[in-house]
Amino acid sequence: MTIRGYHLLLDGRDVICHAGDIERWLREAVRITGLTPIAELIDEAHGQGIIVIAESHVSLEVRGSVAFADIFSCDALGWWHRLRARRLSERIFGGMWQTRYLQRSIRPPARSSGVLH
Repeated sequence: MTIRGYHLLLDGRDVICHAGDIERWLREAVRITGLTPIAELIDEAHGQGIIVIAESHVSLEVRGSVAFADIFSCDALGWWHRLRARRLSERIFGGMWQTRYLQRSIRPPARSSGVLH
C-alpha cells in the first residue's frame, strides 16, 4: 500500500494584505476545493493561518509583499480547483502568483517480527 498526498503550492509576490484577508482566503480556499474543515488557527497579526481539514490542511503565510500558500490533501485536486485557487489569490491579494502541483507518495515501513523499524 502506498500513501499519497497532493500539494497545491501558490507563491505570490507584490501582494497587498489587508485586515481579514488571510481568514477570508483560507475559508474561501477550503470552500472552492470542496475540502472538509475541522479546525482553524488564524493569526492575522503575524500574517499566517491554517485550517485543518479532514483531508490534511490548508495554510497561508504573508510576509510583507510575498505570500506562500499550501493546499495539501490526500485526495487529488482537479485542474479547476487549481485555477480557482490561483484566481482567488489574485482577487484577494493582487500581485503575481505562481502555482505548482505536486504528488507525493511513500510506502509504509516494512514489518519485521511484528515490530516497525
